[in-house]
Amino acid sequence: MRTLASYIPEFLADQARQGHDSANTQRAYAQDLNAFVDHTRTLLEREPAVADFTRNRVRRHLGDHFGSLSPRSLTRRISALHSFARFLAGLGLLDAAPILRVKNLTLPRLLPHPLPVEEVFGLLDAPDALSPDGLRDRAILEVLYGAGLRRSEVVALDLPNVRTTDQGVILHVEHGKGKKQRMVPAGMPARRAIEAYLAVRGTFGKRQDPDALFLNHSGRRLSDRSLGNLLVRVRRACGLGEGTTCHSLRHSFATHMLDSGADIRMIQEMLGHESLSTTQIYTEVSLSHLMEVYDRTHPLA
Repeated sequence: MRTLASYIPEFLADQARQGHDSANTQRAYAQDLNAFVDHTRTLLEREPAVADFTRNRVRRHLGDHFGSLSPRSLTRRISALHSFARFLAGLGLLDAAPILRVKNLTLPRLLPHPLPVEEVFGLLDAPDALSPDGLRDRAILEVLYGAGLRRSEVVALDLPNVRTTDQGVILHVEHGKGKKQRMVPAGMPARRAIEAYLAVRGTFGKRQDPDALFLNHSGRRLSDRSLGNLLVRVRRACGLGEGTTCHSLRHSFATHMLDSGADIRMIQEMLGHESLSTTQIYTEVSLSHLMEVYDRTHPLA
């Protein structure tokens, strides 16, 4: 008889094939499902089977972990258990309906925090323009802010994905969220930064990845984690706080575009959002900023 844990790799592989979740979500789901199995194993004092995956056991697991998980982590865990139940139901191994009746939490909608324009410019100017590392880092920052790409999308860029134009560059994002592709423009600063980096790209490692745009010192594709560490180094050099991340540059791109009069549907297309409602959160950010300015400056505020 197969154990419940033995179906987790199959579930994750199925999710990856269908392009439902990013690599980060896949890792989080694996942790969540294994945590449920470990907790159930402790309670039963044996290896859980599929028949042990019940509504009551899910409720017991969530109750026992309610104080140790943040609301957001708890919400993700419930989503992971729901998805796993649907997968097992699709195999004809259980009735998912009772587990799906375990309701998820309703989290408050958090507004993104874009950076002021002057802070973004400070970040862009921080890398050393005389070193190969600095030229690569400047090109990455220009792509993050100039095109609003996700961190995972930046490291996945290949050399053929960059096409220069008279106005700047067009970036072909082949590995977007949900495996969706899109074309994203970036301006002349991004084009100049990428061209400057490409002139020294050959100095990164002796045996280089022939496809990857951005390389590490060994000549391999720059990793998602390394890109995050890059932002940490740059923000510390600028004296900025922990809220300055790759994703905050993406938020800044969208908010600054909207503030300058860009059409929200064009921003949706560039960000790769499937739903316009996801992009509309940036209108709330702009309105919030507008009210702050009003409260700070208007005599009757």
